[in-house]
Amino acid sequence: MSSNEFITEEQQDLLIELANIGVGNSVTALSTMLQDQKINMQVPEVKITPLQDVPDSFSDPESLVAATFCEAECPELGLVLVFVLPFHVAHKLVIKIMPDETFANDEMEQSALMELGNIITGSYLSALSFMTDLIFQASPPKLGIDMAERSWAW
Repeated sequence: MSSNEFITEEQQDLLIELANIGVGNSVTALSTMLQDQKINMQVPEVKITPLQDVPDSFSDPESLVAATFCEAECPELGLVLVFVLPFHVAHKLVIKIMPDETFANDEMEQSALMELGNIITGSYLSALSFMTDLIFQASPPKLGIDMAERSWAW
């Protein structure tokens, strides 16, 4: 099923632009957390797909990922925000953000990953709210660490 079955090309271009600005805002927040380290960003791709089909977009559905998930709502619409990183990248980010921690306690690393996802999705929603004049209420993030194909069982 293609995106064009549900939205026009103009609407898809608008979604890409909104995603681009939102992701840019999130990347800026991440860069700040990493003491202004440069972060490269690609133009986001927009696909309309059922959530359960998202793992099919990964090159290796059996790869280990860390994913945060939250829902955001306003009276006009509801969103599902998913932030996914290969686990080894997520682990490196946590070490950079909290270099003095030993992570003998997995709960501390999981908490840091949830907060990272919360900041990324919150920054994205902040940009989206600014551009659309919509006020979103976001749920607390949930964290999944599993193979990409199984990390969607929230």
